[in-house]
Amino acid sequence: MDPSQAPHLFTFIRGLDEKFGRGLPVGEVVQLCGVPGTGKTTLCHQLAATVQIPTELGGLGGTAVYIDTEGSFSAPRLRSMATHMLTHLQARLTTHTTQRATPNSQLADRMGAALARVTPDTVCDGVRVVRALDLAELIAVLHVLPGMLHAAPGVRVVLIDSLAAHFRHDMTSVPRDRLMVLTELADTLSTIAYRFGVSIIITNHTTTRYTESAGQRAAYLAPALGDGIVAVPAATVMMTRDNTSTERSLKVLSRFAIDRRPVAVTIKEEGIRDAG
Repeated sequence: MDPSQAPHLFTFIRGLDEKFGRGLPVGEVVQLCGVPGTGKTTLCHQLAATVQIPTELGGLGGTAVYIDTEGSFSAPRLRSMATHMLTHLQARLTTHTTQRATPNSQLADRMGAALARVTPDTVCDGVRVVRALDLAELIAVLHVLPGMLHAAPGVRVVLIDSLAAHFRHDMTSVPRDRLMVLTELADTLSTIAYRFGVSIIITNHTTTRYTESAGQRAAYLAPALGDGIVAVPAATVMMTRDNTSTERSLKVLSRFAIDRRPVAVTIKEEGIRDAG
């Protein structure tokens, strides 16, 4: 599939959206990787809000399922981000309408009416939060996920924050079983994303790996779950930070032909935005 021709999920990060044309691809699995504090959970909250941008404004007009494995979901944070998002959209709509040489009043009215139906309350109501306290519960949730999506066809994004957590703590001693379960879950997620036309966003930790060249050994960060998951995502967003600044960096690795130059971002009250 050509990513520029498929539906997209806005991230509100221009540099990241432009990598795929207009946002993250729908019907695919996307992996967010990074050490703690790089913004993975913040971006998940952000996507739970942006998925609800009305179709009249170019969004998906959908809802979200948020599978929380670490207790990191915050309703107040989601509400704050939704408030900022709606303020921004209203300002953009006003600017777009006033700058047109011959404003299309009917189109402007439809866009305005669609935006008026979205409030911080409706955004919060549009996110179904499911807690998975251990690996068994996570597997059970993913087992019933197709039924949930069938019963709620408006869901356009499923966020799993994080997929890695329980594998680190619950399956540390049996690598073969861990790989088998991971591979099965990864295949399941890929199938669900394609079948229901939803974006599935998973967060993952990182691990240090080493490479050797010309006798020199160099360390680099790689997704923590390894071979059991690495081949499934359509894209992996590596999120890094500089301990000496507030900026973060996003680098996209994808099977699509995508510009791999990093995107500089910063975390603000309204969410993650392009730096500068």
